[in-house]
Amino acid sequence: MDVSLIGLGNLGTAVSHLLTGNGHTVRAWEHNEKVVAAINETHMNPFYLPGIQLSPKVSATTDFESLVDTETLIITLPSRFISQTLTRYSNLIRSSTSLVNLSKGITEDGETVYKYLSRQFPENPLALLSGPSLANEMAQQKLTAVIAASANTALLDRIEQLFNNSWFSVQPSSDPVGVEMGGILKNIYAMALGIVDQHTAFGKNFYGAFICLAMQELKALTLAAGGKPESADSLAGLGDLITTAFSEDSHNRKMGQLIAQGQTLEQIKDTMGILPEGYNSLIQGLRLAESYRCRVPLANLIDQRVNGAIDNDEFMLAIAGLLKSES
Repeated sequence: MDVSLIGLGNLGTAVSHLLTGNGHTVRAWEHNEKVVAAINETHMNPFYLPGIQLSPKVSATTDFESLVDTETLIITLPSRFISQTLTRYSNLIRSSTSLVNLSKGITEDGETVYKYLSRQFPENPLALLSGPSLANEMAQQKLTAVIAASANTALLDRIEQLFNNSWFSVQPSSDPVGVEMGGILKNIYAMALGIVDQHTAFGKNFYGAFICLAMQELKALTLAAGGKPESADSLAGLGDLITTAFSEDSHNRKMGQLIAQGQTLEQIKDTMGILPEGYNSLIQGLRLAESYRCRVPLANLIDQRVNGAIDNDEFMLAIAGLLKSES
């Protein structure tokens, strides 16, 4: 099956590797000419997924128009670039093309990606994939399970045909709102656990308490947005939070660690090349919480620490206070 893909960062490259391993052909768009040249000439992406040899069935291009003649278009761009990119090329995307989003975040305009796609492409079949899926582990073919969510059952069947294999499993869901919220919100709390890692007052005993606090807010926001409670407790919510919060490969956790070490946001951007999704998710997640009139005291504390309004010790004491209020 021929598939088109947008965005050849670490996730897009790992997904391309997975799909070609399943026997499919991938035509991918990427704005970075150096990435395109490296993939076409060496079948590797040394910029975002070094050390992984890609199949010649992955081809890259900077010409968006060359990949629109496709049944399935997979979106792996960082969420903050999705609306500006797809709005620019929307007239090239046929209404019959199925759009499958794998990005976990909120657009620069403050919409969830699924809501943006539903508004911008009202006639296209839509789905999203979410769950614990670190790109490095996917590229190494380590056992992974995710959720595909859509109101279109035929599209869910096609996604399973594209992605399922001996080490990668897709579970279907009819709750795209709830599944997407889990993928967005877990970034916020994973970033916070990176801050926690750097404080001597926190030990392993605290991790379980922190996850419980985070899940209370994640579930409350999911329900407020119109999602189902079981989605918050699924791979897309709790499962993704655990993986992102505790993995050394997590960019969001790494950002939290750098914040705790005293780096500014500009310094973190220089260190990591880009601010991870958790930062934008925090800003937009708080706006969503305000619009839904949903209390998120832990997320508010994270915002204060990320922006330097409180230090590590004050952050620790405030979280301890939240735990007391829950008892």
